[in-house]
This record gives sequence, structure tokens and C-alpha cells, in this order.
Amino acid sequence: YSKINSSFLCRKFLCPLINDNYASLMENNGSIYLWIKICNKNNTNNYLWNKYKLSDNFLVAKEQLEIILYKWPPYFFYFLKIRLRTLFHHLIKIQIIKKNKNF
Repeated sequence: YSKINSSFLCRKFLCPLINDNYASLMENNGSIYLWIKICNKNNTNNYLWNKYKLSDNFLVAKEQLEIILYKWPPYFFYFLKIRLRTLFHHLIKIQIIKKNKNF
């Protein structure tokens, strides 16, 4: 299990360790971020990942994914869209639980 792996499948084209270009979604403090790994020929690991904050609206966040990843292979967008949906469901459940605790 890896938080970076977008599909949770062990395939060569979906592995963040093997691929030079990779994209993943992560949730941090109620916000969803798109992390993009772009091949850097030097050995500095500090600048390998670019971080983009996505919108709190699901449809707007999906459009942002399409805009940022428009030249990427379609399987990245497919798995990221599924991951985006599950993260939004997770955040909605957390909000419902917080509302129920306040009553």
C-alpha cells in the first residue's frame, strides 16, 4: 500500500518508483492536492514533485485534472478520476460525522 500510487495496482506503467512522469492525488487537512512527478535529470529530490491544490467542488476539480493532464496518457486520468471520487466521498463522510457529533 502506498499513498502515492493512484490505482493501488502493481503494474509497471502505474508504479511511481519506475516511471519518470507520474501523477497522484492526496488529501491533506480537508483539501485535495494533485502531485505531479516530472523527470528531472539531476539528483535533487526536492524538486521532483509539483503540488497543485484542487477545488472543493467535484466537477471543477475534475475539469482542473483534465486541464493539467491534457497531454498525459488516458489511463492516468482514468485512475485519478476514480481516486478523486473516493476522496470526495471520504471528505463528505467526515463532514457528516462532524455535524452529527455537534448535535
